[in-house]
Amino acid sequence: MAVLFFDPHIFQTIDPGAFTVNDLITSALKLIGAISGIETPSPDEQMDALARLNDMLDAWAANSMAIFQIIRTEWPLTYGKQVYAIGQGPGADFQAFRPIWIQRAGIVETASQPEFELPIKLLNADEWAQITIKGTAATLSWYLWDDFAYPNSNLSLWPKPISGTLKLALYVPTPVSRFTSAAVPLGFPPGWSEALRYNLAVRLCPEWGRPLDPVVANIAQESFATLQRANTRPSYLGIDSALIGPERSIYNWLTDRPGPW
Repeated sequence: MAVLFFDPHIFQTIDPGAFTVNDLITSALKLIGAISGIETPSPDEQMDALARLNDMLDAWAANSMAIFQIIRTEWPLTYGKQVYAIGQGPGADFQAFRPIWIQRAGIVETASQPEFELPIKLLNADEWAQITIKGTAATLSWYLWDDFAYPNSNLSLWPKPISGTLKLALYVPTPVSRFTSAAVPLGFPPGWSEALRYNLAVRLCPEWGRPLDPVVANIAQESFATLQRANTRPSYLGIDSALIGPERSIYNWLTDRPGPW
């Protein structure tokens, strides 16, 4: 069953069983005046609105600031295998949603007790192209390149790992999945309820032949902006300590001095 997953330690949530996709669709149709306060959408209207909702979620999935969770998964590696397909298409080595992008990755050594994880660098296409001997083998991998193919993307490790005790850890921003039914219960972090309702209402107006209320349009824009601000994650710029001295590893670009002050 498709639901909006969340970390209960971070987000306060609406009871997932108290609000369904159909409730969301009904409230959005009422916002644009397509149905009255006592009406409910017909099955055909539900399916049409559900299709527009899924279109909206698909568009939001490409927006990093519309994604509130990063999920860590571990995948066993095969001795001597360098390229792994990830996705839900035929032949995928890792059966999972194809990543839109990967936040971080690591190599997990399971033979050690306790297990340990070593971060590996994510390469872009230009950096991968600069590796001259791509078939180099070693006990551990240091780099990972994702070609972002579809429906499966291909993850290439370098050096090629020659160990049977390794796993690949992926930290993947995971968007809200498409809904298969209007009866699906919703559970989501603060800010999502209003953003979903008003932005869906905006998208339903053309198909239902309703004029777009400027108030609805403004709330849709403001609520989505609030959702994006809530999902913004700080980025940290590292600097070699040799450039600023061994005592400081932080550089304040605003003051042109080492340290946070």
